[in-house]
Amino acid sequence: MAPPSPLPPGATPRSRGLRPAIVVPVLVLGVAVVAAIGFSIATANVQTAKQDRSDPSTGPGTTQGAEQRGPGVTLRPVAGDGTQVTGETLAQAAAVVRQRLGVAGVTDAQVVETSDGTIVVSLPKEPDQATIDMVSRPVQLAFRPVLALGSPEPAEPGAETVEVEPKAGPDSPSDAAYYVTGSVLASYDALDCTDPANRLPAGGTDSEALVSCDGDGSAKYVLGPVEIPGSAIESASAGLREGPNGDQTNQWVVTLQLGPAGTDAFRDATTRLQGLVPPQNQIAMVLDGVVVTAPSVGTVIADGRVEMSGSFTRDSAEALAGQMGLAAHAVTFEVDDVTGSR
Repeated sequence: MAPPSPLPPGATPRSRGLRPAIVVPVLVLGVAVVAAIGFSIATANVQTAKQDRSDPSTGPGTTQGAEQRGPGVTLRPVAGDGTQVTGETLAQAAAVVRQRLGVAGVTDAQVVETSDGTIVVSLPKEPDQATIDMVSRPVQLAFRPVLALGSPEPAEPGAETVEVEPKAGPDSPSDAAYYVTGSVLASYDALDCTDPANRLPAGGTDSEALVSCDGDGSAKYVLGPVEIPGSAIESASAGLREGPNGDQTNQWVVTLQLGPAGTDAFRDATTRLQGLVPPQNQIAMVLDGVVVTAPSVGTVIADGRVEMSGSFTRDSAEALAGQMGLAAHAVTFEVDDVTGSR
């Protein structure tokens, strides 16, 4: 029998697979240093190209070449905050599309950045609506409190459950007794995070609980409502960490700075979370509906500066920083064109 759900006193939900503790990194004073858990870039034979569509002499990446390749989708990234979509933003957006295709197991695809600000996605077969929705979904990043944490497998038939008593309203975003409803527990029990298909981009309502997987499928979570949205990020960058004497190390890190509103919200969240028991003292960074990292909070973080470390390479650190940047600018993808088989 699995241990009971790690819910606060008075909360009644319980479900197989939830566990009261896990070894996690800790947020420390000053710069919040967290370890990225399970972040990886899966490209699964997704080819990279960058061509000038306006010049027919440039070959396969031109407008004519893209049309001749057959089925696919043409996307146009648009910044919701009104900023210009630069070449760097276009490259970051294309990297997101490649990663989504890789996670989805779509092989033999090609993603082409074009000079007119679009991304041409060539696919091995005519895309269905689910594929179009998957590649064109807005980049969503948010911080949510962890309410429960468990092993990635679905619950076995007949697993122990306890009736959930409804509550009129939450005491805080960490109020598991309010947010972990019977339907949330049913979704948690049914979710199989060992299946990559369940780690595809997903949405979720900001004000409600979210059942989510770890990026590498090693754990699953029940998360509370959004406390800090991606739009609260002021900047994100990748680089080599500085040592205690100011010297440069060989460890790649991702650093993000929250704006004033995000800094205040992060301070309030860490103030509350540091006094809770595991895993409810953890805060999850959720990217495209998947948990990238979920560090425990050891103290209040008041300056809004977060440094993420882990097994990053240069490519993976820059990819994550780029995705954070897209979320900060509220980048969405407009579908310019969909082509079928020829």
